[in-house]
Amino acid sequence: MRFESDRETGLMPGFLQEAEDAIFAGRDFARRLARSNLVVGSSAMMRKTSLDKVGLHPLDMPFAADWYMWALLALHGYVGYIAEPLVNYRWHPQNMTQAHQANRIAMEDEIRLRWRIRQKAREAGAEDVTRAFEDALVVNYATRLAEKRDRDWTQGLTMEEFDRSLDTHAADAAERAMIRRRVLRILADCFSFLGKRHHAAGDLARARRCYGWAIQQNPAKLKTLARWLWLTASGTTKQR
Repeated sequence: MRFESDRETGLMPGFLQEAEDAIFAGRDFARRLARSNLVVGSSAMMRKTSLDKVGLHPLDMPFAADWYMWALLALHGYVGYIAEPLVNYRWHPQNMTQAHQANRIAMEDEIRLRWRIRQKAREAGAEDVTRAFEDALVVNYATRLAEKRDRDWTQGLTMEEFDRSLDTHAADAAERAMIRRRVLRILADCFSFLGKRHHAAGDLARARRCYGWAIQQNPAKLKTLARWLWLTASGTTKQR
């Protein structure tokens, strides 16, 4: 339960919320964790034998160490879930999560986690989990690139920062090239999505700009090209 000031304000958004108790196959749960952290850290219990098998929390992930552990543990066992809320999650302006987002530690950890679990899953022979974390990594990179260019998002990445991240994490030149190619392939989709969002909000100038970036990235996006041409020809764009 989310707890603000002196009262509960409802279920904490962003975490797993199932209607009934459940037991999940670990690797199914791990695939879900590729997209985001579903587990409230203060609500989790782990078997000591599981920790003996996978090791302790990594010290180089101050923001995402718990998320990393849930994914790693899920590779090696089942996950039990109790539907009844049993803990409070206190929310306030000084939350560690918000501090780590401000100083970009959260961003770096989320990238590092996906690279590392992808490798751990490969070592465990869990190819479905490997693919899930690689796909999530690619989407995460592309989203950060697009949002940085669109609104200078503090959690975004410039192309130079993206390339440095690849240099840091990729095992070799072939892996680096493969991930980079995949990210750039879907970057156009991210720009198109942002264009549609601005279009729906009536910000036609920003919509046209994002559609233009999408076309630069992938000239074959015909629907996006049609939207860009319509906005350009209509002369109805509004400045913010």
